[in-house]
Amino acid sequence: MRRWAHTAANWLYRPWTRNLQLGLHSTVGKPRLLSGAEFIQIGSGCHIREGAWLGVYPQPNEAYPAHRPHIVLEDGAYMGFYACLTAIDLVHIGAGSVISDYFYASDHTHELDPRKGSPASQPLVSKGPVRIGRNCIIGYRVSILPGVVLGDSCVVGAHAVVTKSFPAMTMLVGAPARVIKRFDLSDGCWKNVTSG
Repeated sequence: MRRWAHTAANWLYRPWTRNLQLGLHSTVGKPRLLSGAEFIQIGSGCHIREGAWLGVYPQPNEAYPAHRPHIVLEDGAYMGFYACLTAIDLVHIGAGSVISDYFYASDHTHELDPRKGSPASQPLVSKGPVRIGRNCIIGYRVSILPGVVLGDSCVVGAHAVVTKSFPAMTMLVGAPARVIKRFDLSDGCWKNVTSG
């Protein structure tokens, strides 16, 4: 019965998602905006709540003509209400990561040449892939900027703006984000990071 329900759900999704790669027992709540659905891969057991905007925008690339940009959510990832992920290269969310509402991650920006008029009319340029490790916890209204890599099991506090990469098992807060704790595997607890 479950397999039939999943098949029926996928069939019902098709008018809105077209070529979206949607894993077993995964959901994308409506309303949603999916651009470039053929470049979006959602693993099994993922849940994306209502109001999400997932957009992949392939750009002309003479150096890498076969390059295919992607948004990837590995198995078991959860994303809260009104998430925004946009990519011209790669935004990758690791398995089991839990992301709160109003999350933002992007790997690009508009070119910013004042001689060319409005940035909205200038081409998109990649600033580096975004990679979030497995089993991370990302708080409310967090922004992850282009080129950032977060290791596995990171914790990011609410309203943080992550402008650079951090290793696994670190706890981050602030804008720009900074490390306040690291997980100590030897005694199984989070320990404060001393400044200085």
